[in-house]
Amino acid sequence: PPLIDQAFNGTGRDAIGGISSTGAAALDIAAHAPWRYAAAASYSGCPIRSGAFGGLVSSSMMVAGGGSAFNAWGLPGSPSWADHDPGANPGRLRDVKVFVSSASGTPGAIDGTNDPSMWLGPRAVELVANECTNQYTNIARGAGVDVNRQFYPEGAHSFGLFFQEM
Repeated sequence: PPLIDQAFNGTGRDAIGGISSTGAAALDIAAHAPWRYAAAASYSGCPIRSGAFGGLVSSSMMVAGGGSAFNAWGLPGSPSWADHDPGANPGRLRDVKVFVSSASGTPGAIDGTNDPSMWLGPRAVELVANECTNQYTNIARGAGVDVNRQFYPEGAHSFGLFFQEM
């Protein structure tokens, strides 16, 4: 951020956002530096990382990408998992404007394709992202976080959807 501030005459206050698996990371980064980030967003992400549901989703995403959640945060249940879980530490984002979005998983025009494969993987991934986003929204709002929640009635996990969300 300091290099960006210097090159673009920044103010020292930024916004950060991420799509899919980087959505939770964006909220996590803002949660660890709320004085730096005025806003944070997760587009079709899973801002729940620890616990049974969040741990399974996080581990699955990292394995699918060739990584390991154990290398990132240690064994499940270790303090690092909760430390990097926006859902486990919602109060850290109390002074940050938070935007989260997801869709129903039902493929449609928003996805920009009629490819039948959208009904398989992309649909399933968006269903999980939607459940994570719903859980996070309820937890964060309960902790006093200003969460702007956007739900799309159609959309599978696709760049067409991400474009609309952003």
